[in-house]
Amino acid sequence: MQGVELDRAWNLSPQAVVLLDQNGIIVCGNTAAAERLGVGDAYRLVGVDYFARLPPALAAERRARMVAVLNPATSEAMPRAVIETAPVSADGTCGLVRCTMVPIGLPAEPPVALDAVLAVFEDAGVAAQGTVGERRSESRFRNAFDQAPYGMALLDMSGRWRRVNRALTLMLGRSADDLMGHSPLSVTHSDDWPAMTAWLDRAVAGDTVPYDGEQRFLKPDGTVLWARMTAALTRGPDGAPLEIVAQVADVTRRHAAEHALRASESRFRETFAAAPHGIAMVSLDGNFLEVNGALCTILGRDERAMLSLDMAAVSHPEDHNVELEAARRLLAGDVRVFTAEKRYLRPEGQVVRARVSLALARDGEGRPHHFIAHVQDVTRQVEAEERLHDAIAAAEQALLAKTRFLAAASHDLRQPLQALNLFVSVLSGRETDPFKCDVLGKIESALGALADLMNTLLDISRLEGGAVLPDQRPFAIGRLVRRLADEFGPVADASGLTFRFVAPSATLYSDPALLEVILRNLIGNALKYTPAGGRVLLGARRQPDGCMLRIDIVDTGAGIPADQRQLIFEDFHQVAGDDGAAGRGAAPARAGGLGLGLGIVSRVARLLGVTVTVESVPGHGSRFSVLVPCHMGGVRPDAVADGPVEMGPVEDDANAGDRVSVTDRWDSLRGRAHLVVVDDDPAIRESLTLLLEGWGHRVSVFAGLSDLTEALLTQTLAHPDVMLVDFRLPSGRTGVEAVALTRGHFREPIPAVLLTGDLDGQHLRDAGRGGLPVLRKPVRPDQLRLRLVDLIGARRRAPDGRTRAPVR
Repeated sequence: MQGVELDRAWNLSPQAVVLLDQNGIIVCGNTAAAERLGVGDAYRLVGVDYFARLPPALAAERRARMVAVLNPATSEAMPRAVIETAPVSADGTCGLVRCTMVPIGLPAEPPVALDAVLAVFEDAGVAAQGTVGERRSESRFRNAFDQAPYGMALLDMSGRWRRVNRALTLMLGRSADDLMGHSPLSVTHSDDWPAMTAWLDRAVAGDTVPYDGEQRFLKPDGTVLWARMTAALTRGPDGAPLEIVAQVADVTRRHAAEHALRASESRFRETFAAAPHGIAMVSLDGNFLEVNGALCTILGRDERAMLSLDMAAVSHPEDHNVELEAARRLLAGDVRVFTAEKRYLRPEGQVVRARVSLALARDGEGRPHHFIAHVQDVTRQVEAEERLHDAIAAAEQALLAKTRFLAAASHDLRQPLQALNLFVSVLSGRETDPFKCDVLGKIESALGALADLMNTLLDISRLEGGAVLPDQRPFAIGRLVRRLADEFGPVADASGLTFRFVAPSATLYSDPALLEVILRNLIGNALKYTPAGGRVLLGARRQPDGCMLRIDIVDTGAGIPADQRQLIFEDFHQVAGDDGAAGRGAAPARAGGLGLGLGIVSRVARLLGVTVTVESVPGHGSRFSVLVPCHMGGVRPDAVADGPVEMGPVEDDANAGDRVSVTDRWDSLRGRAHLVVVDDDPAIRESLTLLLEGWGHRVSVFAGLSDLTEALLTQTLAHPDVMLVDFRLPSGRTGVEAVALTRGHFREPIPAVLLTGDLDGQHLRDAGRGGLPVLRKPVRPDQLRLRLVDLIGARRRAPDGRTRAPVR
């Protein structure tokens, strides 16, 4: 049973198989071995000496191998299969043969173990083996053809598809049935037909050069597929053409990328040539590789001359280090783009100022290849900047000179105006003739208008020149409101107006002096443009969020039309009344001026960062509102002292009661007060002396700090009640020093007021920090009288007529 099964397996094998005993006699063999040995029938092999059927050399080699295989000492180390050269056919043709020998045990009759060798031979000369090889080769070709990731096709000699793989059908977007039997030209762009047909004609004629080129295929949706197609003609043993083997690779993306690269290169070239600024490609050693026309124009050379030079040859000798530093930092990777300003030289020696940007270009392997330089001519810009810098410097010098002039003009103009004002006031107090009194009143009014105009113009000049700087701090708004009410109350009474105020208890955070400028102008305008019998109200209201206080000035004047409410804050703009007169609506006859008050309000509001708004109903009145931030630090209103006034008087008023007329308060002060006046202007000293003595006081006058010091040292100066001192004194001394010297001598904080025409805000702030209120010249007599009422009254209300404050 077993032998039968073995026989069947051997006969089905295309390999030659024989079973040999220890002497080399064939025990059995298969059909392929019988054909190989030229016997014809496998049964006729039994008992034949296998080695006798072989050439002597091959027989000796194989017999030696068999003996070695049967030897237990060498069988394990002996290779089973050996490639050898041996005859593979009856005519003696030789080829490579794999010979495999394996020792086996074979039963015998009677049952005695017999060692034998199973020999298997396979070579290309066996007919059955060759047939199987062809089938295997065909199978491998089919698998490779169908499974290839790129398009594969077989075409017949008429140029039609005979076979296509799946990759090609997916590539072309068509099924195999759509392609089979059709010419490739049916799916090829017509511009690519000539190249393919010409190659086919040459191949059929005997040309062995394969086809290799790019061509366009058309998909069913009309899109173009770029492909690289290689094709070769196969021939039979007789040289006759058999078929065409073609391979198709999709290169659409590569072709698109190359097209985009070419387009980008084209755009770069166009940009390079047409750029308005200079562009150059520079080698790593600094030589120009390419330059555009703009760079040639900037440097005054043609392209040929530029390409023969390097960067150093066209650079200013002092700026050679710019490119060296750029190359160092770019090659080190510190920056991607290096930008700097440098100078170039034209052939005629003219200097060109330029802004240069350098970048490093690398090759495909990332190695530095060349520099790209962008050069922008900024000669005109630099010259303009230099002219602008010179102009700014000149403007700053002019502004400084203007500031100095304003300071000098303010002081020098205010001094005679102050003296004139005081002399007129003295004369008015002593004149009883009605006609002369009327003339003196008109003179006083003209002097007041002149003083207001001068103050306004000087204030605008200071604001425009930046000479006013805000000094924001906490302060009690109630004191400021009461002072303004005391000052403007008599003005309202004289004009037949009702002036009411409500002093809030809030503490604000702003500059009190500048805020007073805003409120003073708004109150003055309300009184000026409200007809007799009208009302003006000064009050305040805390906003819902508690962070802001709105200060309102409300009047019952003629009102402001809606289209004029923003224009009134411009300089010299005045709203025309119904009769065409300048003013706010139907202004009273006393309204006048240049229309600068609200312009100052607008400037100061911007400087402080506060908001000023206006609401008005023509024929019923207006409301001007100032929105000021509250101080949230918990400071008590009565614990915050007001500072000095830069652009208007700010006095420290301790009176928290209702407003009483200045005359009534003056009459309540009985007895002579001792007043000390320190001023370097003789006219001011004389006019103040006449005025104060006319009011019933005793006056001691000094021209400067040296005279005051001598009087104190000689004990000739009696204890003063109030000091009126000028800020600027001879030899660079100040009124603050005069007050400090007198207070120190008498060891008492003697009340004092600074009278000054100085515009220096820092000087005035220093005075305020010394605890001294400031009145700016020219001081009106009623304003001075009000200040003296407050200071003398406060002193006399203290026990024993002496204040209890510590000595400063």
